[in-house]
Amino acid sequence: MRPLVRLLPVLGVLALSPIAVAQTGLDSAAVVGRFRPILAAAHADRGLAAAPLVACPVPDADGDLGPGLCDPALLEHRVQVEWQLALLRRLVPPAARPVTFTAGQRSDAGLYVLRFQAGPSAQGGDVFLITAGGALRLAAVEVEEPLADVPTPAELGRALDQLLARAADPATTPAAFAPLLVATGGDRMQARRAAADAADPAQRQAIEGSLAGIRRLLAGSTGHSVAGFVVEYESEGAWHILTVLFDGRNGADDAHVMFAFLAVGDAFLLGDMDVD
Repeated sequence: MRPLVRLLPVLGVLALSPIAVAQTGLDSAAVVGRFRPILAAAHADRGLAAAPLVACPVPDADGDLGPGLCDPALLEHRVQVEWQLALLRRLVPPAARPVTFTAGQRSDAGLYVLRFQAGPSAQGGDVFLITAGGALRLAAVEVEEPLADVPTPAELGRALDQLLARAADPATTPAAFAPLLVATGGDRMQARRAAADAADPAQRQAIEGSLAGIRRLLAGSTGHSVAGFVVEYESEGAWHILTVLFDGRNGADDAHVMFAFLAVGDAFLLGDMDVD
């Protein structure tokens, strides 16, 4: 899985003193001006009403992903909006003290960055804005240190809970578990757009392996917690990856597991699992 352009932190009152941008394009004052309504939407917690202010990955005629307009009808776009605004809201709360920042153009392709230095009341980070659909929109928020208090997007949290609960039930069969997984085999891009089918011998072994692997994790731990979330992009689309910490039982080592979900229709299904 490889990141896109990262589709690829800031103030409540915005008493800003922008620095001029050396490259062609919008100057820093214009960038800050377009950023104001994005920050206001994050602070107001407007949810999906803020979708027009955020850029989401959309395929072009060749199937390559690039920044475009978010479609609230798409699950992966809803989570993109929710997650980026949550990061921005936590990184720069309304009462945050002003921090030093610079604004600049990252490239001539309409990508701009607002860079904030760490201060007594805020950590450092970058906010990326990108031109999509004729307007400058929020592309990504990146921070220097993890923000432990940012909640996992609700729909991903539900997908993880359902996956673990179904695996924990000894009555769950591979056929009952299959609808929580994405299909494997055949043409990868096409197969990843459907739920797994335990009646297919080519898929059943993978289904049984995923079910057994999660059951081993649950049996060997006393509990779990989400320790991280990232989005990466491949030909199949957006992989939503939760890093989950399983606490070791009876002194055993803890396990860090990356659960990679793909949106299939209006649900997140498990497409890959990597145990560290």
